Amino acid sequence: MGLFNRNKIKAATVKEIEWINSLLDEYGSTTSSSGVRISRDTALKVAAVYSCVKVISNQIAQLPLDVYKTTDKGRIKDKEHPVHNLIHTQFNEYTVAFYGIRPAIINVLLTGYGYIMINRKDGMPNELWPVDTKRVTKEINKAGKPRYKVDFGKEGSIYVSYTDMIELQGISTDGVVPYNPVKIFADAIGLSRAAEKYSSDFFKNGITPSGVVEVAGAMEDKAYKRLKKSINDAHGGLGRKHKVMLLEDGAKFSRISAPPEEAQTIEARKFQVIEVARFFNVPPSKIMDYERATWGNMEEVNRQFVNDCLMEYIKPMEQLFTKQLFMEEEKKDGYYIKFNLNGLLRGKQSERYTSYSQARHWGWLNVNEIREMEEMSNIGEQGDIYLTPTNMIDSTKINKENSQGEQK
Repeated sequence: MGLFNRNKIKAATVKEIEWINSLLDEYGSTTSSSGVRISRDTALKVAAVYSCVKVISNQIAQLPLDVYKTTDKGRIKDKEHPVHNLIHTQFNEYTVAFYGIRPAIINVLLTGYGYIMINRKDGMPNELWPVDTKRVTKEINKAGKPRYKVDFGKEGSIYVSYTDMIELQGISTDGVVPYNPVKIFADAIGLSRAAEKYSSDFFKNGITPSGVVEVAGAMEDKAYKRLKKSINDAHGGLGRKHKVMLLEDGAKFSRISAPPEEAQTIEARKFQVIEVARFFNVPPSKIMDYERATWGNMEEVNRQFVNDCLMEYIKPMEQLFTKQLFMEEEKKDGYYIKFNLNGLLRGKQSERYTSYSQARHWGWLNVNEIREMEEMSNIGEQGDIYLTPTNMIDSTKINKENSQGEQK
């Protein structure tokens, strides 16, 4: 019998889930200094936030995740272990590993928490299920041990032990309750939203009037409303510019030039892209801002992105997966889980082949190891042979020969 009835997850309709999420999203929102309410979902409406969340979650979710075992001869990849298929290929009957890992990363980026439930069969992990943070309530007992209440809507709720829940966390001062990133950065995200709305309203209605219509004397309310409506209908909005204006009763139109401050809106929006990228620790070039990027520094930018951004989420995931998915005996036997980062850290082809050649020549890599890093199949036992330069000998032998010569 599993930890929970997986039919509960499938029972709620899509509309029901969306309605519940909208209520929970509004409840968890905060008001920025610009007056815009910011929540997890409204934050994603900012293009820079969406791009940062997408690039981080996609990059991590597409990395191969493998089971390894440490032996006397080094580490070996164990593809036959049942956990390997769960984390590498298929979380459960309905969810591939990519779509299981990505929601957890998205949630931790926007809420500070990311959850993956473990369903077990005979004590062994049998299925993994990503869970929306909005559906989880974390409780801590007097002994300091957490448990998690997971709400399935009409199907009720269940309590999940900490041994059956993988909990990712953002930055925290106590290791128990992480900060909510969106609430911390609400002002910057709210300013981005406000700038977008300002620009939209500027093109839709014209935040600054383009001109003034002058009439002689006072107008009756009916005449005023008719003139105002006719001008707005004929000339208001982006698609009605540069049309001929017809006026009546001696009305006169005078043009007003837009103040130069309006041009600063574009600069403000460009700055907010950098500000959001800084918050997520993402190089601007990763979210398609190439203003400061050069082709010569892109490789270094990729390394910086992996080391300074992705590793913040990759390392804890490796440790949590190892801790939660293996039995104690397996962990003592040297089993662990690790992401393969070779694809992200891979340099240019010419540089890779030069380093492989040096490693092969000096004897610390064999053909099969090199081919594995290039995601190629091995060539059998002959590929396991290491080379040794013939002009190199053990330095201790030189010392021994020198000491023997001195004795003679």
